[in-house]
Amino acid sequence: MSLSGGRCDLPTSLARVTIDSAGQASYRFEREAVADRSLAPLDLLKDWPVQARFFHVGSLALIPPDGEKWCELLGALNRRGVTTSVDINMRTMATADAPGYVATARAAAAQATWLKLSDDDLLALGLVEEPVAAARHLLGAVTKVVLLTLGAQGAWCLTQDEEMFEPAPCVEVLDTVGAGDCFYAGFLASLDEQQVLHMLPSAPKLRQAMALGTQAAAFSLQQRGCQPAWRREL
Repeated sequence: MSLSGGRCDLPTSLARVTIDSAGQASYRFEREAVADRSLAPLDLLKDWPVQARFFHVGSLALIPPDGEKWCELLGALNRRGVTTSVDINMRTMATADAPGYVATARAAAAQATWLKLSDDDLLALGLVEEPVAAARHLLGAVTKVVLLTLGAQGAWCLTQDEEMFEPAPCVEVLDTVGAGDCFYAGFLASLDEQQVLHMLPSAPKLRQAMALGTQAAAFSLQQRGCQPAWRREL
């Protein structure tokens, strides 16, 4: 359903997930003639609530030709002073236009106030240098914070002035589906609780957000499938 209340009879996108013996996931996506691709991104501006100050997009939405429109929306929202968030979460297997997808994802990254990506995403984007250095290069005029996840090697939060590391959770992994999403959700939720989601937070506040993100990821890693924690469970 769109902000204007229009409805669509098409189904939503579908992801089929296969888990190997180590708990690692592989994905197959069904995205043709689906409801979430029927929305024109710029139409969101028509009914944009005055009080809405944060917008998030990423992953499959960035695949061409949809991705170019979402980049236009990100630019428009930045000009309105809305804080924008992008989770790159590259899924190159979901498109036949990998070069176009990479170009669009990099354009979206440059329009993100908050940018989240993994070491695998860096490689998919063609950024092959040391991961923290590569992620630092993504900071820019719009992008104030880059959150880099490295799986079992932990996560980094980078700003122009700070580099903060958070170790990975020490838990028995049941499967990894959704762990990165849960990490970022916990991170953003903490910033929202601290009332600093719309500004560049101090290092202590960012560290607190990374800690909650790690707790959220740890909970997810111990579940079968993506089952995000309720806040009270963290």
